[in-house]
Amino acid sequence: MNRPVLILSVALASLFVAVALWKRSDVQTFERSNVEEEQSALSEGRRAEVRRFWEVYGRATDLKQRGAWVEAASAYREALEIDPRHEDALYYLGNALFEAGRYGEAVEAWRRLVEVNPMSARAHAQLGAVFSCGAPGAPFDIDAAEREFQRALEINREESGPVLKLGEVALLKGDRRRALDCVTAVSRTNFKSVEAHYLIGYLRWLEGDRKAALEALRKAVKLSRADQPVQGVAGEGDTQKKAPILSEGASRKSLFGPYCAALRDWQEGGVSAGRMEEEYRKLDAVLERLTR
Repeated sequence: MNRPVLILSVALASLFVAVALWKRSDVQTFERSNVEEEQSALSEGRRAEVRRFWEVYGRATDLKQRGAWVEAASAYREALEIDPRHEDALYYLGNALFEAGRYGEAVEAWRRLVEVNPMSARAHAQLGAVFSCGAPGAPFDIDAAEREFQRALEINREESGPVLKLGEVALLKGDRRRALDCVTAVSRTNFKSVEAHYLIGYLRWLEGDRKAALEALRKAVKLSRADQPVQGVAGEGDTQKKAPILSEGASRKSLFGPYCAALRDWQEGGVSAGRMEEEYRKLDAVLERLTR
């Protein structure tokens, strides 16, 4: 092959390669552009979804705070349609359902939360509370309640709530010694616990120690009064508020909650031995019927 022909062949080959490379680059650029456009569209869609979730969740929270429990539950369900694994939405859905008296649905919501996060101590605590609250229509299963409270305590040993509830369970099971150990431990770590002191009084009353029972009941009345500041070293969950605040959901509707809430109306100086006898006899009769 003479030199001019060779040069022409090389030039044509180089041109062919260049064109092929240019076409390939153009295709890759086009494909990359399409992917970026699709990702952008997905990103926009996701952002809109997130905005919608928080809009609905905020509405649910507002309804919950106003005590519109049925409407709040409906809104939380709507939020969960967008994000089925949102832990707070599941937790507060259970609370709203419990307040609305829809106990089975509340249990379902908290169990879904446990599926999403097996380490959710609050879900186990609420399940334990609903099984032991004794509210009309609520499932009463003291063994299941004990398992749930124990699991909540295993997950978070810094909280005194499960210890108090295990004390309640022990009392319902007739294990007074364990019950007293639990509620006494709570009274030491959370000195503002009205329920702990109230139950200490009841347990001492059952033992026949009227003096210790009266002292504990008077302390419970003092702590329950919203206008009575509590002196001492701050305990678990302490805030600047003057009295404990009960949350919504199963924790608020505990078996002993109504008795402790009623103490706010007692006159502190009027906690007599006779008033104590009347109070604890009434409680004793209720527990006897419940555990019969």
